[in-house]
Amino acid sequence: MALKSYNKVYNTTKFPGIKIYIKDDNDIVFYMRQDGKDIKIGSKSEGVNITYAFNKKKEFDIQIRNGELPDSIAKKYQNKNVTKFNDIAYHFFNYKLENNLGTKKNIDEQIAMYEMYHKNKFGNLQTNEITSELIEEHYKSIKEIVSPKTKRKLSQSRINSIMGLIRTIFNHAIKHKLIKHLNPFSIEIKKPDNKRERFLEKIEIELLREEIKKKNDFDLELFIELALCTGARLESVLSIRKKDLSLSARSVNIIDFKAKNTSNKRYTGFLSDEVLSLINQIYNSLSPNDLLINKPYATVQNVIQPLLNKLFNQGLENDDFSNRVVIHTLRHTFASHLAIKGTPILTIKKLMNHSDISHTLRYAKLAPDSGKDAIKELYN
Repeated sequence: MALKSYNKVYNTTKFPGIKIYIKDDNDIVFYMRQDGKDIKIGSKSEGVNITYAFNKKKEFDIQIRNGELPDSIAKKYQNKNVTKFNDIAYHFFNYKLENNLGTKKNIDEQIAMYEMYHKNKFGNLQTNEITSELIEEHYKSIKEIVSPKTKRKLSQSRINSIMGLIRTIFNHAIKHKLIKHLNPFSIEIKKPDNKRERFLEKIEIELLREEIKKKNDFDLELFIELALCTGARLESVLSIRKKDLSLSARSVNIIDFKAKNTSNKRYTGFLSDEVLSLINQIYNSLSPNDLLINKPYATVQNVIQPLLNKLFNQGLENDDFSNRVVIHTLRHTFASHLAIKGTPILTIKKLMNHSDISHTLRYAKLAPDSGKDAIKELYN
């Protein structure tokens, strides 16, 4: 029966590589996707079910890898131009660089992540050899890695970034027709409980400023002040160039690398007296395209985070996300103090470049009209 005569067609996510065709008489026919073609396994009326079909596909994949298929079938898979995972991975990275989809620093970080965690495991495998079982096995091994720096296992958010890169690379390859088969990534990645509520009090901000000045590092001092007065993320602060500034308007044009909508990619922040004083010291020495802060992402991260740990995280567990101070806490500090000062919630949304006001409403409880003053005098 021709495929077009089937009533409904379904791809499966729980059983990757299996397609379900429902005939007009409601019989269910199972196919496996192989080399861009649908190969029939059998139908429900013949006693075949989804589990059987999935297991047959796994057997077929193993036979292809081991060269155990009958000659009549094996010839179809020989002498073909094969695509290795390395091919699609570096196509993905080059595509991002060529189309300015993120800073070079960020893309270099992704390349380093790929080469550290995935290249040895998957790089030389053909993409159709990488099964969901192999990825699951790799996921389990990643979860057991102990960081030489912290002497602890990787955080769930870090694991998510590492494993999510595999899914992203496959999706890129499918979108750009580099491969014809389905994405084998089927892991349900555990969402970390990392809701951060912590922000720095004024006395803590002053303590941080004092400690940064002791380091006698102008770039780090400028980074802290820009983060505190704009609420921009680390990568966005490091991407600010002289041409993005308007000293007379006390404003800065900021790139939001997390924004999904291109119309929301750039937004306006404003400069405090502290940051203007620092910028005035270097402004005339910069060319329009020069970055304000001439330090790599990793350097800023590796210097400032240990300082935050020393000042604010003593005695806290590594997974106590609600209370630990990290560089991203500076963004929460910016929004929290705006709310405490009575800034309208829509203004905070605009200054944070939130796409959804629900992200901003978390700060509403800090506003002066939140009911705190009424409670103080409630029964007096």
